[in-house]
Amino acid sequence: MPEGVKKEIVKTVEKSVTPYYIVAAVWIAGSLFLPMYRLSSYLILAGIAILAFTFSKKKYDKVICEEVEVYDNPILHEAVEEGKRLILQLKQANEAIKNQKLSDQINRFVEITENILQTVIDKPDKVSEIRKFLNYYLPTCINLLNHYADFEKQKMKGSNVLESMDKITAIMDTIEIAFKKQLDSLFDNETLDISADITVLESMLRQEGLDN
Repeated sequence: MPEGVKKEIVKTVEKSVTPYYIVAAVWIAGSLFLPMYRLSSYLILAGIAILAFTFSKKKYDKVICEEVEVYDNPILHEAVEEGKRLILQLKQANEAIKNQKLSDQINRFVEITENILQTVIDKPDKVSEIRKFLNYYLPTCINLLNHYADFEKQKMKGSNVLESMDKITAIMDTIEIAFKKQLDSLFDNETLDISADITVLESMLRQEGLDN
């Protein structure tokens, strides 16, 4: 696990609609057997309904425990969580799109984005370099894909819809290139260091007559 990352257990509650049905059943049953013209009957039913709701919530609501990664760097944590949310949106858009070529391209977008996130997790000092990617480029891409999915659902496609679909598929090639460049740019310093090391090594080898 990278330095500055820890695991935490997060509990979420998946709420059930069953308690509400039980409360409704209590009121219906009570109205059949109690004299509803009396205030006491309403008070009795309200008390029973509250108890039924409380106990059924404990029984039917589902508590989900999930192990998540938490980062000491709050900016990194925010970026990673936002990236994960956007990846999920990419996958959801892909499920709605029938165009196989575009679907394959979205899969590559997901892979590139996952690599970008993993890179900034490994190199937290790079997180500021992906701010525009997360805040504009990726959300705009997802928005275009959602529009495309909506257009695909139209049974009767006019010239405006078809033209918009063509524009979206065309820009996706440019977006893919841009995403790859974003990932590659995160390794600029490393490539410069490697080039410098190679240059120095070649120079030393020549001086020692070891280059042949």
